[in-house]
Amino acid sequence: MARTATWGVLALLAATAPMAALAQSPQPAGLAGDWSGTLPNVPPKQVIVHVRRNDQGMKLTMDVPALGVQGIPIDQFGREGAKVHFAMPAAGVAFEGELQPDGREIRGTFTDHDIVQPLVLDYTASDAPPPPLKVAAAQAGWKTPSADEIRRVLTSEIDAKQAVGLIVGVVGPDGRMVVAQGAADLGAAAPIGSQTPLYLESVIKAFTGLLLADMAGRGEVKLDDPVDVYLPSGEHLPELHGRRITLADLATHTSGLPRGEEGVSFEDTIRKSPDQLRRAMEAFPLTRDPGSAYQYSDIGAAILGDALARRAGSSFDQLIHSRVIGPYGLSETETRATPALRARMPMLYDSGMQPRGRGPDSSDAWIPAFGFYSTVDDMLKLLEAQLGYRPDPLAAASARARDLRRPIGPRGEESLAWEVRRFGGPGAQVYGVAGGSRSTATYVAFRPDTRTGVVVYANSPLNVSDIAFWVLTGRPVPPPQPVAPNSGGQAAVRVSAQVLGGYVGRYRLTPQMVITITADGERLFGAVNGNPQTELFGASPTHFFARTANAQVDFQPGQDGHANGLILHLNGVAMTATRIAD
Repeated sequence: MARTATWGVLALLAATAPMAALAQSPQPAGLAGDWSGTLPNVPPKQVIVHVRRNDQGMKLTMDVPALGVQGIPIDQFGREGAKVHFAMPAAGVAFEGELQPDGREIRGTFTDHDIVQPLVLDYTASDAPPPPLKVAAAQAGWKTPSADEIRRVLTSEIDAKQAVGLIVGVVGPDGRMVVAQGAADLGAAAPIGSQTPLYLESVIKAFTGLLLADMAGRGEVKLDDPVDVYLPSGEHLPELHGRRITLADLATHTSGLPRGEEGVSFEDTIRKSPDQLRRAMEAFPLTRDPGSAYQYSDIGAAILGDALARRAGSSFDQLIHSRVIGPYGLSETETRATPALRARMPMLYDSGMQPRGRGPDSSDAWIPAFGFYSTVDDMLKLLEAQLGYRPDPLAAASARARDLRRPIGPRGEESLAWEVRRFGGPGAQVYGVAGGSRSTATYVAFRPDTRTGVVVYANSPLNVSDIAFWVLTGRPVPPPQPVAPNSGGQAAVRVSAQVLGGYVGRYRLTPQMVITITADGERLFGAVNGNPQTELFGASPTHFFARTANAQVDFQPGQDGHANGLILHLNGVAMTATRIAD
């Protein structure tokens, strides 16, 4: 679930060296100037697109101020009447929209691989030279920040209401350092620290990848084995153009399988068994050859773990403990949260600092994808082994898990266990794994050339990788973003299940974007193009708001209570959607 609220590959672009020269393409006049909008991420992120006319056609570049990056070349751009599109195929990023009649607004969708979000771009006249290319690079001779410097960063995030509790653990040539700030639970003013049990979600994917590398080294499996070999007789995963999905495809998120099951709520998905997950994917229509392109997939990780467990004749829970967790000596790491463990865990908070429980209860099928509970102390043990500060019981598997890689963007890759980012050259490589959702965030990473590792945890959806990259490379941490309106203080009112039932359905917002509204009793949810659901809270029987973005929805019910349309208010812009016939 780590990418449900992340910036995806554009965050990776902020870590790259200069890219290829900007493409030129003749286009009709009328768009030259600056176009800016805000993506409803957590926290929201502004995007600025600079369009300039020259002798060869149009130049486009993009800035993302929150990431400290500017002048990213946009190498594909086109316009057909009111329809406008641009793309960066190497990064898996694209925008499609429609120019409004006043010529000062483009409404459309921004796609980052499999994550689709609405984006409205507003026009500002400008013919000034756009900012030059600026990307992150590791500072030469960078030294790990002191505890006081780290504490100041954590305090600024908490004071800006971006987090309730934060922990940073560092390991390096000078030993260990742990800095904790804030609380595990606002209601109880409970402290948070290096031995606090934490829900780390998708961090377990690194362990699943290490397990695969270890089993390959033992000759129990081959990385290029089709997954079907390890499924029950008669079962199979989808294939395309004769290319079958392999174990390595699943580990590197290049199988082509989706993040989750489209049209199924997260609450229902996490209750599914391994058999149900596999059967749900048998007829999934792949849109690209397996192994050819990156697309983050929780379902793929879950199926990988199930296949490895079947090969070993064991449950995945037993297998990951005996082969990885146990050998590394991670005594405080679990794959299930007992009631006693859960009682000691931090409360989790959404972006409006509203409590959201202590983590979901999921079935065993999801342990390989996001069933993971540990402490900062245990994660530092793992990093110490990866960096050579203590013996690595899986040394050969660790090396294999780093070596096999598939590309993510221009200078980023996904290995069997880690996402690999390069900061300004081949030497400054950061290996990391993220865990996060709409109420928690973790980043575990290490840099082999400086033998430095870091663990950053927040019990809120803060972009903690920014803090990790600062510790490892010196890339500045963007200033805290303001809390979105309606995300914190607004109280929700009860709306009956009967009323909500009249809103359930699909609504077309743009030619590229459909909003699906579902209900579970007296709870209402919205999802864009099959993306993860966002809960909508009632301010009145017809007006609802999100707590994870600056978004509100007004339903337009008829006399029978059946809504024929809705109005989405996103970052202050109103957009009308019409119900699609079932």
